[in-house]
Amino acid sequence: MRLLVIDDDADIIDSIQFTMLSLGYECDIYQNPRDGIEVFKKGNYDVVVLDFKMPEMNGIEVLKEIRIYEPQAKVILMTAYPNILNTVSALNNGVYAFMRKPIKFEHFIKILERIKKEKEILK
Repeated sequence: MRLLVIDDDADIIDSIQFTMLSLGYECDIYQNPRDGIEVFKKGNYDVVVLDFKMPEMNGIEVLKEIRIYEPQAKVILMTAYPNILNTVSALNNGVYAFMRKPIKFEHFIKILERIKKEKEILK
């Protein structure tokens, strides 16, 4: 599976990239949301992982942009600041799943496995 990770926190993206590569996933990372959106338009990603709180654009704004180009994209939103407004906004814009920071990789991997199974069923 191919992942696109957009998060302004270098430690988080390094951790995700290291873990995902060690498990055999392809993983592209971007700290700038606009750069991430541009590469999403050109790439073919199975999953997009977004941070909620970033400079320039928040995760919901990035999610809305992604929906323009791929309405069925599987998007996982990460946040260290969960609240009901963010949750409702994300759900209204079609987020696939939430992860709370710090990331629990067991939970993350279960989400990715579920996405992989869904994709196999649709083939």
